[in-house]
Parts: sequence; C-alpha cells; structure tokens
Amino acid sequence: MTSSSGIGTEFRQDTARKPGQIDAIQALRAFAALAVVAHHAFRATTLHDAPPGAYAPQSWIIQAGAAGVDVFFVISGFLMAFISQKFFLGRNSPADFMIDRIVRVWPPYALVTLVACALIAARSGFGPELAMPRLLTIFFIPSFDISGNLQPIIGPGWTLCYEMMFYACFTLVIASGRKHAILKLSILIGALYLLGVFSTNKVMHVFLAEPIVFEFVVGALIGFRFRETNQKVRLPIVWIAAGMMGMLVGVYADIPLQYRVFTYGIPATLLFVGFLSLSDNIRWPSALLFIGNASYAIYLTHILVIYMFTRRMPIFVEHGLEPLAVYGASSIAILAAIVVGSLFYMAVEKPVLRLSQHLVAGPAMARTRPSRSAPATAVNGAE
Repeated sequence: MTSSSGIGTEFRQDTARKPGQIDAIQALRAFAALAVVAHHAFRATTLHDAPPGAYAPQSWIIQAGAAGVDVFFVISGFLMAFISQKFFLGRNSPADFMIDRIVRVWPPYALVTLVACALIAARSGFGPELAMPRLLTIFFIPSFDISGNLQPIIGPGWTLCYEMMFYACFTLVIASGRKHAILKLSILIGALYLLGVFSTNKVMHVFLAEPIVFEFVVGALIGFRFRETNQKVRLPIVWIAAGMMGMLVGVYADIPLQYRVFTYGIPATLLFVGFLSLSDNIRWPSALLFIGNASYAIYLTHILVIYMFTRRMPIFVEHGLEPLAVYGASSIAILAAIVVGSLFYMAVEKPVLRLSQHLVAGPAMARTRPSRSAPATAVNGAE
C-alpha cells in the first residue's frame, strides 16, 4: 500500500515540467476533460428522474461540454505531428509509432471495458449488450448498442475508435515520408469519409461518414507548422474568447450535431491556438496540470462513476433539498469522477504503461535505426 508521503512525491513528480511539455496544452486537456465530465453528469441528472422544482442549467449550456471531445481531437492531431520528427527521420519505424499508440491507449481502455462487462453481467446477465459484436468493441471495432447508438460498451470509447483510425492513417503517412504529409493525411481521411458516405453497410456508413475526423487533420496542420516555426498568434486571449463564444453560439442555436465540425470544431481550433500561444511563463496550478496528465484516465472511467452517484438524487429529496438535487448530485458525481480517474491514472494507467513499454522495448530497439539527428521532443500526455 502506498504511503501518503509516497503519493505526494509521485504527485509532485507528475506535475513537474517535463522536457518539451507545453503546460498550456496540459491545462487545456484538463479543461476539456472536466467539460466532458460535467456534460455527462448534468445530462444524467436532468434526463433521468430530476425532482420537480430542482434548479438546473439550461440544456444548451449542458450540451456545450460535449465540445471537449472536439478539443481533444484537435490536440491529438497536433501532438502526433509534433512528436513525429523522429519517425520521419528514420530514427524509429512507422511500426514503432503505431505500437506506441496502441500501448498507450489500449491497455487502460481494455481494463475499463472488462470492468464494465463484469458490471453488466452481474446486473442483467449475458444478454444482447454482451453479444459478440459488442465484445469486439474492446478492439475498437464499432457496433450498435441496444439503444441504436454506435458506441462501444464504454460509451465515451467511440472517440477512441476514431483515434485509432487516425493513428493508422498517420502511420501510413510516416511510412510514405514527410513531404506533403498533410496532403497525404487529408487524402487518406477524406477517402475513408467518402467510403462511409457511399457505403451500404450501416456500421461503416455511420462510423466513417463523420466529418469530426477532419479535426485531426486541422490539429496536425497546426502541429507541423508550430514545430517548424514555433510561431504563435498575437492576442491569444482574443482567440480563446472567440473559441468559447463560438461554442456557446453553436449550442445555443441548436445546430444539428452533423455540423459539429463547424459549430464545435472551428471554435475548438481557435481555443487551441489561443492556449498554444499563451506565454510559457504562466504558472499553471499543479492540480490542473495533474488533471491534464490524468485526463485520459478520467475520460475512460467517468461514466461508470457518474451514474453511480447521480442515482443518489433521492437523498436530497429525503432531506427537503429538492432545489439542490441536480446541482448537488452532479457536483458530487464530477468530484468523484475526478478522484476515481486520478487514482486510476496513478495506480493503474501509469504502471500498466510502464509494463507495456517494457514488454515491447526489446522488439522496438531491434527496429530502431541509428540517426545523427536528435529525437523529437515529446509533449507529455497519452493522446
């Protein structure tokens, strides 16, 4: 069992600036994760059995938190481009890139999926939700759930299916060389999108014909540009304000989600560029940077935690606190999701990542080719 002093030491190590880490991006990761968690928490309390007379945010404000996903997609595209130089230079192979992505993303996702499967089996047995197509979602193979939604057993995992598709496309781009990388990436993503548009297979049509995937390309374009020029925009606060205002206007206007690449994606890009351009001298709170580091673990586990706590709303009614039921239950659920996700990050994700990297280190070293160039500076984070 880890002592409290040991936890404190590991926390300080985890929030200390690492070589090449862009703290503003870690802070943005934290804000995006918290936005998604808040979105799901308030949806859970307002869509299911909220007591009469309970105060609650407007539905469009709750929906705005969903834009955190679009922020993550832009960040992911940026990070892959930013860390890619050592692969384009031949110091590491394209296979190393894909293996590294799988090692970082799949083991924690698989563990959380198995926990969810156990909970479903304990509650309702091995029914349709645990049929083979649903179980295959553990390998990022999309399928429809019993409600007709195209998502894995762990609901938020739908974004990871797109992440893995993007990583596969980026691996092909690395294999083909740095020249015209963005053009080649755009062609690959565009081809998959068109395949989905014209596919008669329902799963392929719904999954591939989703324009949100182009947010990866936008992020990668910014990443390549930033790595080559280190150029930042002036007045980043204006960009951040424009991004936030654009998101709020998009959700308030209730524009259909099939246009989210415009209503969420463009504002997410403005927000990202603004954060990227903030001064490096800003001292972000250590807790915020820690949440940024733990954002993947929080994102993976929060749904399981949220529905456990939002079902406790009747406690507020029993104590005559009906007006506070939604805000109270949602706030407790959000806090619990952060705590559980952080513990999962420290106790599971980091050790599993170290073990996985150790297991693949030998084959990776065999594939590594010597190079006189220094390796690319990595941005810390699982994305």
